[in-house]
Amino acid sequence: MNLSNGLFSILEKISCFSKYFHKNQVHPDLVDKNWKKWEEQFTIFVSNWIYEKKIKINTKSAIGIVVSPWIQTAVPWFSIAMGLFLANRGNNIIFIFDDIENGIENQITYQYQVESIQKIFSGISDRFEIIQLSRLKIRNSLLTGADNSIINSLAKANAIHFFRGETNENSNNFTQNLIQIFTKKLFIIHDILYQNSFSSLLLPGGIWGSSGLFLKIAREKNIRINSYDAGFGILLISTNGVAAHQTDIPIAMSLLDKAELKKIIEIAYNELDRRKEARPEQSDFVPSFQKIGFVNDSSTYNVGILLLLNQVCDTAALGLEKIFDSTIEWIFASIEWTLNNCDEIITIRQHPIERTEFGRTNDDYSNLIRSRYGNNKRIKFISAEDEVNTYKVINLAKCVITFSSTTALEAVMMDKPVITITECYYSNLGFVLKPISKEEYFSHIDSCINGNYKTTFKQKTDAATCYYLTQCCNRIITTFTGQPSDFEKWVKKNPKELSESEEIDDVLTSIEEGVPISLIRHRKNNKKF
Repeated sequence: MNLSNGLFSILEKISCFSKYFHKNQVHPDLVDKNWKKWEEQFTIFVSNWIYEKKIKINTKSAIGIVVSPWIQTAVPWFSIAMGLFLANRGNNIIFIFDDIENGIENQITYQYQVESIQKIFSGISDRFEIIQLSRLKIRNSLLTGADNSIINSLAKANAIHFFRGETNENSNNFTQNLIQIFTKKLFIIHDILYQNSFSSLLLPGGIWGSSGLFLKIAREKNIRINSYDAGFGILLISTNGVAAHQTDIPIAMSLLDKAELKKIIEIAYNELDRRKEARPEQSDFVPSFQKIGFVNDSSTYNVGILLLLNQVCDTAALGLEKIFDSTIEWIFASIEWTLNNCDEIITIRQHPIERTEFGRTNDDYSNLIRSRYGNNKRIKFISAEDEVNTYKVINLAKCVITFSSTTALEAVMMDKPVITITECYYSNLGFVLKPISKEEYFSHIDSCINGNYKTTFKQKTDAATCYYLTQCCNRIITTFTGQPSDFEKWVKKNPKELSESEEIDDVLTSIEEGVPISLIRHRKNNKKF
């Protein structure tokens, strides 16, 4: 299992599409050309699927498969295919067709996708129950405080994703429109999940569009949530929440055999060394986005307090806010405390993925900081374009502060004290400091820069174990994703052969049994140790 050595060049080739996509959000040309072709291709794929009805032992409730338009990607085709594969393994499948506008896409292109999905469902409606949201009565009820909170949070996250940043002047109107649409859909989704008996749901995303509403209500009803996310040639799956949030990693960690830890930690540090040295060609997992390699020499420069930024519009960073309402509030508050309470400098490192076209966001933090603080020498901003290795910066820092970045694990492995300000998957695993208030946040910084907090051996081994699971086991290298370029490869394959491939068999097992995919794949790796 190897990630293509040409991943960077592939991503750069799609950068023009990415730029157009994020600027316009709708693709009239793709509706006329690609979408119609995809519909025809998937119709043939479904016609080649052979329904083999089996009896699944101990299957008392159905698996609900949420299907909806997804910005004209192949996500709905992927969801339907997953439902067909699970059905052939003897599972009771109910498709939930979310065909009510999402407030994000152009209505014309959205309806075009809805009609295509309806055509596919009409061909399998004799074998499956299909619940279509637009055919259900909208119930008028009062929202609770918790309902309003989740709707507002999801609308905000969708606006950040849509505008690729937090500071767009049009985001407020966009957010208010989403709140109205989410309010209307909330009760419909509530009634579906409460009036039907589901053992689990499979849904895309978990933040974008209405997927966050399904996730919220499923949690209320104690329905297990399987979600998926994907990059080009990479699939993420979770059995316990948002796939991009990697929420089932703590479960996997708790189930590992302690006798295996020595080898696990060795693999983790080997992977970290590769990334530090910016050697993408030797990875079985993900590339290094460092422009230059790490050199462990005697050269030093003052880093002080280090803030490592996420790509703010990435699903992995959305919906996790705990102490600060936005990235810029976090940055400004950290700068203010540093300038007023200590002699250290503060260094803000932009995520290196933002040097690529597909990874760039629209928030200019460097300019915002300069506008507020001028050229203060105690504030350093390292842009994604700078010839700097992030690991070198971490190595020289007194304190590392993260949002939800993987670099938190790496920094702990490098013996650095780490503070994490969100409810991300590793925040409660004991190897990072997780403040519950702004006051405690600043107290933790003070403790770290004064040498009163040191990482322990156990914290480093726990961080390495978590790193191994997330970076070496959790990502599935496959062309079976909802990405358009991947879809055009797998849709031409035989459905039975595709569903029985090792990677997809692992995914289906994970969904059926509720076992984290990282643990399933670790156990296979363990046989090779």
